[in-house]
Amino acid sequence: QHLLWRLQRGELSASMRADAQLRMALLIGTNNLGKGHTVEQTVRGIVACATELLNSTRGSLLINALLPRGDRRKRGKARGRGFLGDIAAVNGELMSGGARRALESTFPRRVHFIDCGAPFLAPGVALTDTASTWRRAESGVAAAPGPQDVVRRDLMPDRLHPNAAGHRLWSACLQPALQRMG
Repeated sequence: QHLLWRLQRGELSASMRADAQLRMALLIGTNNLGKGHTVEQTVRGIVACATELLNSTRGSLLINALLPRGDRRKRGKARGRGFLGDIAAVNGELMSGGARRALESTFPRRVHFIDCGAPFLAPGVALTDTASTWRRAESGVAAAPGPQDVVRRDLMPDRLHPNAAGHRLWSACLQPALQRMG
């Protein structure tokens, strides 16, 4: 909501709005999940911001899948549970679901998608596998690694925010995709 509010109130300069060569990268949504928003609300918010950016500019947009996070929820009914299942659901909708199809049909050749999350996962962990195992563990059906075991602490010391090394990895993932956008 905060980003959308800023975009609707002049956050983008006139030169940014007019530049057909403008390349933007968008990584938002994890804070929405952290505040208790549902997967559907989070996806709608990401799509709303993407739509505003694309309607307000002539440039292209690279939408990032949410990065994994290893912290636990602090409030609500899901207090103490991890976020990986919801992150996998949001990413599925962005990378191959209806949200992607809707944006691509509305903004052909101007919207692109990337998932740079794999390097942030602990060795041997895959987000889809972890998300499904994590859900089973939270319901008490099977054991699964704790949230501290699913992200690389050397890249995300607080289990949420990439440090300088994490930002370098993210940048290395983004740069080729941004260049391919032409």
